[in-house]
Parts: sequence; C-alpha cells; structure tokens
Amino acid sequence: SLVMGARTVAQLEENLGAVTWAEAMAEAPATEGDLFVAAALAFRAADPDRIAADLQQAALSDRRFREVESAAGWIDLTPPLFALLDRWKTDRDALRRRLAIAGFAVHRIDPGEALTAAVCDPDLPLRTRAARAVWQLGRRDLVGLIRYDDPDQSTRFSACWAGALLAREPEAVAGLRRFAETGERYPDRAVQLAGLCMD
Repeated sequence: SLVMGARTVAQLEENLGAVTWAEAMAEAPATEGDLFVAAALAFRAADPDRIAADLQQAALSDRRFREVESAAGWIDLTPPLFALLDRWKTDRDALRRRLAIAGFAVHRIDPGEALTAAVCDPDLPLRTRAARAVWQLGRRDLVGLIRYDDPDQSTRFSACWAGALLAREPEAVAGLRRFAETGERYPDRAVQLAGLCMD
C-alpha cells in the first residue's frame, strides 16, 4: 500500500507524486490505503468525476469512506475544491452530502444550513456524520435537534458525545454511561467523556 508503506509525511507526498489516479483506483478494491491515495489525487485536482468514482468505492463500507474523508482532510481546501463541496452539501445524493459535510468538518469550516438539515436527514450514515460534525464545529445551537435514542448505535454515540461535550445534556451523559456500562462500542471514550461531564 502506498499509504501503509509511508513512514513520514514527506514519504506520503512522494508516493502521491509517483502514482496516477487510475493506478491507485486499480489497487483500491484490494489494498488498504490506496483509496486514500486515489481520493487525495482527485481532491487535489478538484476533479468531480474522479471524486464521484472514489465515492462509489467509499459507499462499500465505513472504512472505505473514512479513507476518502481522511484524504479530504489531508488535502488543502483550495477554492475549486471548496466550490465543489459547497455544491455537493445540498446535492440530491446523500453520499455526496455526507462527503461535503465531512470535508468541511475536518477543515473546521461550518457548512451552515446544510449541517442543520443533515442532523435530521433520514439517511443514516449522513445523520451519523452530521452528529459528529456538530461537536467538531462546536454547533451548540444544533444540540436540541439531535436524537439521543437513535436506533443506530454509531449515530446514538455521536449524538450523545455532542450533547455531553457541548451542553452537558443529562440525557446525553446518561447515554454515554450506558455505553460504558454495557460494554458496547466505544466504552473507553464513553467513560472518559462521561467522567469529564460529571466533574
């Protein structure tokens, strides 16, 4: 893998310069990290067709989406890339909206009303990512829209994390305690934040 084999930032940049987008995409289905490379190259060029192709791979699993999201955070948010994400944050396609929300959040840029809409969106992965963006961006005004009883575990954890971190909402803190006590996913992080909120 071009990513896993890089030991420094400079080596990763060198790897990015040594491969084409097509070569990285050819390896992406089988090799961890190469979708990151393909996405980084597509983001750097602000090429909507190639980014869309990366998203098709990203839709296959959360891990693959995280590779694309990480690439969005790695690459500088140039004006052409900003303009693309700004269009996609209100796109009809939920996956594009999810990427736009994630891309802005990792660069600590508030996507505005698009985030408000995403918090309540019926699309589960988008709603989960939006809940994370709420606490990443410190959007305390959106805490009241978050569901702490969301049926999806990942969304519920992100919602509780946001509510506890930003507003110390009792229901959110209680939700984190349940994660810690039941041994569900994220128990260590749940214990850590629940303890801070009780100080």
